[in-house]
Amino acid sequence: MVNGKMMAIGGGGLSAATSIAALSGSLAGAMFAYFTPLPLLAVGLGLGVSMVALAGVAGVALVGIFGGTAAAALYGGIHAFPSWLVVWQALLRRPNAASGQPGWQPIGSVLCLLAMLAGATITLSLFAASGETGVEAAVHTFLDTALSMALPDLADSDRITLVGTINPFFAGGCGATWLIMIIVNTVLAQTILASRGHNLRPSPRWSAFGLPQWFAWPLVAAAAVALLAPGDIQFVARNLVLILATPYFFLGLAVVHCLARRTAAKGALLAAFYLLLALFFVGAAVAIAGLGMIEQWTGVRRRLDNANIDQEEE
Repeated sequence: MVNGKMMAIGGGGLSAATSIAALSGSLAGAMFAYFTPLPLLAVGLGLGVSMVALAGVAGVALVGIFGGTAAAALYGGIHAFPSWLVVWQALLRRPNAASGQPGWQPIGSVLCLLAMLAGATITLSLFAASGETGVEAAVHTFLDTALSMALPDLADSDRITLVGTINPFFAGGCGATWLIMIIVNTVLAQTILASRGHNLRPSPRWSAFGLPQWFAWPLVAAAAVALLAPGDIQFVARNLVLILATPYFFLGLAVVHCLARRTAAKGALLAAFYLLLALFFVGAAVAIAGLGMIEQWTGVRRRLDNANIDQEEE
């Protein structure tokens, strides 16, 4: 137990160090910051919920000492609490719906819970920061100020154009990026632990990844509001759609892997796919999320499996 607590504190310290490195403003520090949740998630998925809580507390304390109260609060909200939430949910045991035998909480359910958390946080933050000018104007002012400081040599006309391009989906993009960051780090942590036999739950099969049916309704509701509501409500709902569509991006990736598995050149096909995804991320991500929605409502993988069974029977 003592060794476990020391490992948890060490994991929290390592996580805090990567977060503090981002405060330096360097590109390397920003890159390291992307993996801030990784030590916390590795501690939790390898040692349990109580240990990730200890790691999170240690991380918050260290960030507070070296970065101040605001940095500690940001670290706790963006990294420590979500990591604890992921571990708590991922290590829940529940009966399998099909067999009734003891099983694990589906990863799709964990992802949807995170998406709802991100959506609620972004929505509340936008309305809280709106002030007298309104939500959209407040985000526009923030972006204009941030770009003026980050790119002082950028021409005013170019900055205005860039702000106008980013503004409509900036908040939703931040939420979606955070969600992807948490999931990527969770997968990395589980993969590292499983390779050494230290994982507490089996690694989920990517081909079996799915989302709960109820999750479609918040997305449909947000899309309807984004289409029909006026002003700031429409602005917030539009960004909420982007966040709630992110789980379908991962479901679309599962379909791509399922399709690739049915070819002779699975590795080469997936390598080419991820290269194209990296080069044309925005457009490709939208298409993949659309594929995930089609899978959710029509069952592409199930139809493929049924087709294969029919072929084998013939």
